[in-house]
Amino acid sequence: MKLLLIRHAAAVPRGTPGVPDAERPLTPQGKAKFRVAARGLARVTRRPDVLLTSPLPRARLTAKIAAHAFEHVAPAIEPALAHSSVDGIVAAARLEQKAFHADDGGAVIDERIRRVGPRQR
Repeated sequence: MKLLLIRHAAAVPRGTPGVPDAERPLTPQGKAKFRVAARGLARVTRRPDVLLTSPLPRARLTAKIAAHAFEHVAPAIEPALAHSSVDGIVAAARLEQKAFHADDGGAVIDERIRRVGPRQR
């Protein structure tokens, strides 16, 4: 399985009045620049097998743009990507790899939920 990490595109700055951090949207310029970047990535690397995204709106939109550029891949929400420690994110990626290669996907998904556990800051 190929792992490609992409941080969300440019979003409105932290501390913007009236915009909670978890709700910060992408800026119009951030969306436009990432569309160009995603098309470039799709030209130079193969399509990812799985596209995981944080549930945060800015990450979900970034993943949607990437999915459009790569074609035939749909973003899947992974809560650990929102606020987990690096260890939590790595654990989620490892479990996703097992799920991708497993014959019994249901058991692996259950294990993924148990092992990733609650959000960590």
